[in-house]
Amino acid sequence: MSTYKEIRGLKVRDYTTNPDNPIEGQLWYNETDNVTKYQIPNLLGTWATGGSLNQSRTAMGAAGTQTAGIVAAGHISPANTNKVELYDGSSWTETTDVNTTRRELGGSGTTNTEVLVFGGDTSTGSTGQTAVTESWNGSSWTEVGDLNTGRQGPGDTNSAPYTATLAFGGGVSSPQGNPTGKTESWNGSSWTEVADLNLAKRFSGSAGALQTAAIIAGGNGGSPIDTIQNDAETWNGSSWTEISNLNTARTQTTGYGTSTEAIITGGWPTPASAGLKTERWNGSAWSEENNMLDNAYGRASGGSYTAGLSSGGIVGGSSVTTTSEWTVTTNQGAWASGGDLNTARSLLGSAGLQTASLAFGGGVPSGTAVTESYNGSSWTETADLNTGRLSAHSFGAVYTAALLSGGTPGPRPAMTVATETWNGSSWTEVGDMNVSRIYGSSSKYGTTTAGLAFGGETAPGSAQATNESWNGSAWTEVGDLNTARSSCLGGAGISTSALAFGGGSVANTESWNGSAWTEVSDLNTARNYMGGAGVSNTAAMASGGTPPITGKTETWNGTSWLENGDLSTVRNELAAAGNTTDGIAFGGAVPSKSAATEEWSSTSSSTKTISTD
Repeated sequence: MSTYKEIRGLKVRDYTTNPDNPIEGQLWYNETDNVTKYQIPNLLGTWATGGSLNQSRTAMGAAGTQTAGIVAAGHISPANTNKVELYDGSSWTETTDVNTTRRELGGSGTTNTEVLVFGGDTSTGSTGQTAVTESWNGSSWTEVGDLNTGRQGPGDTNSAPYTATLAFGGGVSSPQGNPTGKTESWNGSSWTEVADLNLAKRFSGSAGALQTAAIIAGGNGGSPIDTIQNDAETWNGSSWTEISNLNTARTQTTGYGTSTEAIITGGWPTPASAGLKTERWNGSAWSEENNMLDNAYGRASGGSYTAGLSSGGIVGGSSVTTTSEWTVTTNQGAWASGGDLNTARSLLGSAGLQTASLAFGGGVPSGTAVTESYNGSSWTETADLNTGRLSAHSFGAVYTAALLSGGTPGPRPAMTVATETWNGSSWTEVGDMNVSRIYGSSSKYGTTTAGLAFGGETAPGSAQATNESWNGSAWTEVGDLNTARSSCLGGAGISTSALAFGGGSVANTESWNGSAWTEVSDLNTARNYMGGAGVSNTAAMASGGTPPITGKTETWNGTSWLENGDLSTVRNELAAAGNTTDGIAFGGAVPSKSAATEEWSSTSSSTKTISTD
């Protein structure tokens, strides 16, 4: 066997604990914990549309991978089905039917040519729980040893080999449809009962690539028996252990991956948005990832946590043919603390980059004229605005050239159309806006000679679609937003390539091409009073906001919003600047006025352990 030194030309270095600043790919030995550790990048996953099923259906058994998947049986309203389809990474093909028509069955297999399906409900009303197990060899189905306990909606290790898998939980026939905690292990010919779940439940999300390592989350169970759960447990080959709960309780959800790296997605919505939610398990905690493409429950899934497949299900009361592919490829960013503002405030203006920023105006609580500049570590007070104000439009690609327009000196209803530009040392009054308003946004990467101010309100409850373009001396009204909104919607970009997002309690996103706005993909989380930043209509970032007050951060890649690393200080009414690689956020309300500054990096990494036990 080759040694690490022979392969890499280096020895594994020993540390008492961990190195101070490990780099991506670094490997070392931790003498205190007696383990080998390594540093890997944190990545994000995204959903994309795959090929549609030939038949719309729900409650299928599933197994395989993203490029070699299988769905079997299920429910095609108004009856159950025995139809089977195979996926090749782009399209589905019908193949040999299973022998037993049923729905809500379990499945297992590392590919779509060697598969096991088991359990389910042969009725359409939870009265036909079955123990039937069938094995697929790539061309035909064969009945093999039955489960000891017939059940519908069991949990399964859908990525495990078809000769060594697990069935757990589900609904049984006595009492009719009640959840069970029974777990059974399959050895290739028969099922053996092993240790029960801690909480009996059915219709949970589950995952596992080994017979000895599984995870289950969500489902129906407890008292009363149909209580929708966020409970989660892992299996170590001999017993189940309760772990951290899902962030969102749900049932008729689905999952894939392993017991240490899993995805749980979709489900019966409680609240209504839960069916869109995707959560990722990293071995110690659940984190919300990017939303599914549709609000579905009763899906079938397979694959790994880096490359998953989710198909069918029910959307809006009807079964669908939709297939969604989950891929983890994008770097996950992270926020780090920077130097605090000298004056805590909210609803302030911003300009510049992460290491050279400008903060001006804002509410403390009434409008202030204070201006501060940031050098990458600390803020310094500089020349004041001529008119103190809050909730104004602002932009500036560099901290030596910024613009502020509109807003209110406070208290309302007083508003101003005054515009001021910053030259690096002082503010100068220039041409007024055409429409006085507050709570709008701007092309945040604009310049003192070219930028946009859009949205806002002219009076309480009077949201505006107005869009004005600045040419260095005057404002001109140009194409309006499609959706009028205020509440400090987010903004990014320049005068010819801008993005408007959120505000007015909506998730709507609109892209500006220099002459008109076009609606594009929504934010994952609708919000108001957020921080917006970014250089164009293909690269933007939204952070913080309300309701409720949040630290959620999303990045825009020109096609969709990706949920990313959260702010450390949850807040709304904050300011942001910079770009999606190196951004900055400061000020806001939590709900008290905040001076906190955070710096954004588009990459982050984590330490993983290789056990030596």
